[in-house]
Amino acid sequence: MDLVGQQDDGFEQTDYKMLIDKLMPLLNEREQSILQCTFFENLSQKETGEKLGLSQMHVSRLQRRALRKLRESISEEDMEALF
Repeated sequence: MDLVGQQDDGFEQTDYKMLIDKLMPLLNEREQSILQCTFFENLSQKETGEKLGLSQMHVSRLQRRALRKLRESISEEDMEALF
């Protein structure tokens, strides 16, 4: 399972939201804010940038970095056990 990708590629699924929510404490405050906006408030990257005072490109990079951190912090077996 790959957690790094575009929001339109399936990250709206409830299972991913549950996983992200459980792992949020591993992220810094800005990364948490971005994922909160994009995954839990369903804001686009553009809307997230406007809300947080960041460019859409910066939001995209930070979102990918945050998701990469989450992916690297959990093994495939651990991920399967969550569902």
